Amino acid sequence: MADEVVLYEVREGVAYITLNRPERLNAFDQQMTVELSRCWQRFKLDDDAQVAIITGTGRAFSAGADLRSDGGPESSERDPLLYPWLGGGGANMGVWPRELKLGKPTIAALNGTALGVGGVIALQCDLRVCVEQTGNIGYPLVRAGLMPPRLQDLWLLAPPAMALRALMTGEPISPEDAYRVGLVNEVVPADKLMETATELAQQIRRNAPLAVRSVKEMWDADPSYQDAILVRLYQTMQSVVNASHDRAEGVQAFRERRAPQWTGD
Repeated sequence: MADEVVLYEVREGVAYITLNRPERLNAFDQQMTVELSRCWQRFKLDDDAQVAIITGTGRAFSAGADLRSDGGPESSERDPLLYPWLGGGGANMGVWPRELKLGKPTIAALNGTALGVGGVIALQCDLRVCVEQTGNIGYPLVRAGLMPPRLQDLWLLAPPAMALRALMTGEPISPEDAYRVGLVNEVVPADKLMETATELAQQIRRNAPLAVRSVKEMWDADPSYQDAILVRLYQTMQSVVNASHDRAEGVQAFRERRAPQWTGD
């Protein structure tokens, strides 16, 4: 049996969920997707855990989708339901914390860069703490011909100029800029990351559980009719982009470490 690539541990009422594939910068393959889904469900049902902190091992929180894995986007054997950044029902798989309606607060402790899938997970957590200099948040998939996953999370949280630049150029947002506009709550030295995230979690735990859960439920309330239309439009556009020739060319170029030859279709 393959080693676990997502770890789950509860200490003093806090669930620590750790992406543990450092040799691939915690990039998501099929195994990591399934294991994180299970960890979120475990946290949801775990009466001993009132708050969750998700972080990563090594130099990155997550580099996003592992486009070089055997089960990646170009694999004919992959199950599209296991790759939520590609659409096709992925929203129900369970890697996006807000959409799971966990009912309990979540904190992203960004030990390094959070790109693509990693960026979405970070932005769907309730609070975010990141390390200085390397705790970037970005959506680089346009460089590989892919539609950025759940891009509405970024445009709802960041100023339009910042969100559009990140989405259209693929350039990540620095920790300092993210803090300046309120995209993250704290920027700290690396050796203070987990201490700061844990203290936030314990501050939450010291409050009345019913009140905290009520605040979260209101915050995560279902989108309005207009928002639902935007989500459907996004899903349609994502399907078009991810079925295109450019998407196949972009992923292949990424794997071959060369410049892609775009055709626009």
